[in-house]
Parts: sequence; structure tokens; C-alpha cells
Amino acid sequence: GLAKGLAMLNGYPPVTPREAPVDLEKGAIGRKLVSANGGFFCFSCHAIGSLKPAQVFDAQGINLAKVGIRLLPDYYRRWMRNPLRIDPQTKMPAYFNQGQSALFDILDGDAVQQIEALHHYIRLGDEMVPPEVPGQ
Repeated sequence: GLAKGLAMLNGYPPVTPREAPVDLEKGAIGRKLVSANGGFFCFSCHAIGSLKPAQVFDAQGINLAKVGIRLLPDYYRRWMRNPLRIDPQTKMPAYFNQGQSALFDILDGDAVQQIEALHHYIRLGDEMVPPEVPGQ
């Protein structure tokens, strides 16, 4: 009862609505976006399944294979647009600025589409195929 009440108090239904199935094509684009080769190099700080972080700077991020099941889609999208706005102490950089990303060759640099592709990738959970690691 407490969990339902807290959810409703914050404007959420007592049961999280089901999301559409993972789009594997978008997931493949998400995999490219987390890579070091033409992507954001997310696994520099984040583990991705069994792939360990390559070079943690200030703080290690959560394993991306474990977050897809936990995050509400709206929260995830707000976080990705501007992590510092959600948590001023986070070490995660903001990759999307005014609806664009620096990766113009992927989905024309459209932040909304890239964030969506990343979401489909992390929703794969334990079925995620880690990105290729340069030199391996």
C-alpha cells in the first residue's frame, strides 16, 4: 500500500505500464552509441554486462545491463538530456545540448532519437551484446 500511495502521490500509476517490445534495430544503434569507436565511449566509466569499465576517472557508473529494468522511461529521458540537472553531484557528462549530440553521423545527431536508441539497448539487460573493444 505504501509503494502504491507514494507512486500516486508523485503522479505515477500504482503499476508501471508495460513498454513496447525492444526494437532490436534501435538497440543495435544504441550499441554503436555506447562504443569507443564512433560512440560516446560509455564503457569508459560503465560496465556493460561482463565488459568492465575501461578507464574510470572520478566515479564508476552503474552496469548498463542492470539499469533498463529499473528506470522509468520518463526519468531515463530526463536524466540523459541533462544528468547534472537531476543530480548536481553526478560525474556523468551531458552529451546532448539543445536537442543535438556531437555524433552527427548517427541518426543525424538527433538527441531524442539517440536517447531512444540507447534506451532500447539498455532494456536488453543481460541479453546486451557489449560493444566491440578496440584492439581486441
